[in-house]
Amino acid sequence: LTVTLSWNVGLKRSKIRVGSEPIGPLAGTAKDPFNQDEPEVVMSRVLRHAGENSPVDGELWEFFKKHLHVDAKHAHNICSKMAPNEHMTTNTISFDLEGKHLVPKVYFYPIPISLLQENHAGEIITDVIGQLPLNLMPAFDYIRNFVYHYKHERNNQNILRLELIAFDAVRPTDARFKVYLRTKETCLARVEEVYTLGHTLKGSEIDAGVDLIRLFYLHVLGLSAPEEDLPRSMHRTAGIIFNMELKHNSTAPVPKVYIRVRHYGGTDLRIAQSLGSFFRAIGLRTLADTYVDAVQRAFPNQDFSNTIGRHSYVGLSYTKDGPYVTLYYNTMTFSAGNERDDSGKLVGPAAWKQRHLLD
Repeated sequence: LTVTLSWNVGLKRSKIRVGSEPIGPLAGTAKDPFNQDEPEVVMSRVLRHAGENSPVDGELWEFFKKHLHVDAKHAHNICSKMAPNEHMTTNTISFDLEGKHLVPKVYFYPIPISLLQENHAGEIITDVIGQLPLNLMPAFDYIRNFVYHYKHERNNQNILRLELIAFDAVRPTDARFKVYLRTKETCLARVEEVYTLGHTLKGSEIDAGVDLIRLFYLHVLGLSAPEEDLPRSMHRTAGIIFNMELKHNSTAPVPKVYIRVRHYGGTDLRIAQSLGSFFRAIGLRTLADTYVDAVQRAFPNQDFSNTIGRHSYVGLSYTKDGPYVTLYYNTMTFSAGNERDDSGKLVGPAAWKQRHLLD
């Protein structure tokens, strides 16, 4: 089980989210090549232990599993088409530590099914959204139309991609659906264009969100010129990510942008100090005064002046309550490999039989 932590902060409240990638004992083998078994175990437990008044519901999980999971028998076919170091897992699951009931947010990565069907992930996501027994299309059409025109104006099918879909595991008509897009273009002008879906999303909250992004670029990334790109990175996770939130009967999507500060922000100390300036600029004064010391205390064995990567992403959006900032942290906790139990028996990875993909 791999775990990531995130902290949502705003003017009125904050919350912690724990994200996980459940990994089963046969993940990566011929029996479970795309790690689909353990998420099924986790969701079964969550549904089984949901309290009487819990909003947790399994209908959407079953729907997306039916459409986006693949049978293990197709593994060789899929893997033969897969790019090196491609994301192999199908699901991640996160939980907000808020309220009485833990409601899972489930993420589906459609890479295996897209390779099996020889279709783009964006087309797979579009097709699945169209089959949901919900009214998501008025809001989703904003996204679909913008992505189509954005690609064709630049004559580049890979410049902006739909990569991922997520949902709250609650009653479908109450759920939030999030469609994630990635672009390698990093200048402020392109980020604003995608955030507003070509300026088709309008209103005071959208305008305030654009101002929030500009402040982040200035205070954290050190850029103010609209066409100036961030430093070039060839890493698979480089670029800018957006999610567009959809709900049943919503008339337009709600945007959020994620910036991979580990690639563009320098050391963790520099990022923490820059975030302090950013927090002050957006009115989070207490956080501005305390953030650098607080985040270093959270990682007491790390010298932030030398580390890169503890700060992973920063998410930015604007709601009716004001700026909404999400800080993602990479715990980078690894096994030494030779752990032993109380009797001295080797129990760490050194004791495991080594397996390889599709062995």
